[in-house]
Amino acid sequence: MVALATSPEIIEAQARLDHLLEQEPRDEAAICELLDALADAIPDKLHRLHLVASRAKSDASMLREQKKQIDAAIKRAERTASRVSSFALEIVARSGGKVATPLGNYSTRTTTRIAGPADAAEWVAQGWFRVEEKPDKATAKDFLLSGGEAPPGFSIERHESIRWPR
Repeated sequence: MVALATSPEIIEAQARLDHLLEQEPRDEAAICELLDALADAIPDKLHRLHLVASRAKSDASMLREQKKQIDAAIKRAERTASRVSSFALEIVARSGGKVATPLGNYSTRTTTRIAGPADAAEWVAQGWFRVEEKPDKATAKDFLLSGGEAPPGFSIERHESIRWPR
């Protein structure tokens, strides 16, 4: 009996079976042996692959939740740093703008930044804008799927995936 433990072994056995079925005269014993081995191996292998895929999806979900928690912790830390910096700024400003300590000198400084409307059209009207060119994959896909001729280097790629039982 042929032992089929790994996915590549199962796939190779399926290819061998296809080859044996195309040959004349047929080697019925070899065909039956492969069919028996595949009948035993495929359900168990699919079940194990499903377990691995489910575990990986569960890990991804757990990591996404942990990422949310980490992002929230980062925001808290940034708010704390901002609040503490505000306190320090107020202390130094009320002390004349400069404070010398044995551990270092603290002073205030002034920086500038632009403030403006959220509407980009108002920035464009002033001539203050950048154009960022990025691929529009959705439009290209719609065009090619509607029967448009693909320019050189462009094509629709098909991807097959498995649908696991629920």
